[in-house]
Amino acid sequence: MSKELNIENSEELKELLVNINNMFTNLDIIKKHLEIQINIKEEETQDYLHELELAKLNGIDIMKVAKKLIETRKERREFKNKLELINTLKGYADKYITKGIIADTKQVIKNVIR
Repeated sequence: MSKELNIENSEELKELLVNINNMFTNLDIIKKHLEIQINIKEEETQDYLHELELAKLNGIDIMKVAKKLIETRKERREFKNKLELINTLKGYADKYITKGIIADTKQVIKNVIR
């Protein structure tokens, strides 16, 4: 259940505004980081597939590589899910950035700090 914002509490309001500002300004960094992580997991996937294809593995070694492959794919999926969320937030943020919300939010933060 969401907590109601108390606009009478300047510290709570300041914290919210700082969090909004941080979210809007850090989305590109987070997005790039997630894309890098996804690429790393894709490269790991290819490595495991090549190992299965080219190495002369016994049954136990095949199972070990397959287990690593499955884990890598799960990790990749987690990063992709996070990236999907970030892309959704980025869509909202880009609209607000265009409207100058970051500058407005910083100004409001300054006013609340007083």
